[in-house]
Amino acid sequence: MTTREQTDSVRDHLQAMCNRARGNLTAEAVVRDATRKESVLHPYFEWNDGRAAHQYRIEQARELIRGVHIVYESHAETLRVPAYVRNPSASRGYVPVTKLRTDRERAREALLTEIMLVHGALDRARRVACALDLSDQIESLLRGVLDVRAILSGAEA
Repeated sequence: MTTREQTDSVRDHLQAMCNRARGNLTAEAVVRDATRKESVLHPYFEWNDGRAAHQYRIEQARELIRGVHIVYESHAETLRVPAYVRNPSASRGYVPVTKLRTDRERAREALLTEIMLVHGALDRARRVACALDLSDQIESLLRGVLDVRAILSGAEA
């Protein structure tokens, strides 16, 4: 578990790195710094190359799964749709969208998961917008997503 002190230390270290790099912090620079055992960043990385390689391959597999799309034609439009979405019935894994079409409950749960992802991204954008004094436009989008989430969640009852 990360303590507040550790979080502050990481934030300060990353800020110092960013300052030294003239305001442009890169992932490569972070990893390069973290390779030093005395770096505050070092414990946040997997240094066993075998485990790290396996974890990276798992992430590549996730990207591969998420990258597959199917063409869905409705009466109004033709869409390129992800072929797989998170399996709403399991803590891990993916399920074909085509299978969910015949299971309305799981389809609704899968859509709710997608809406939660949108909510998280919009909430992050809202916080960034607040910091930049540009939040008015984001607030209405976020309210709309919350409304859809409430409707989908209410259907569970």
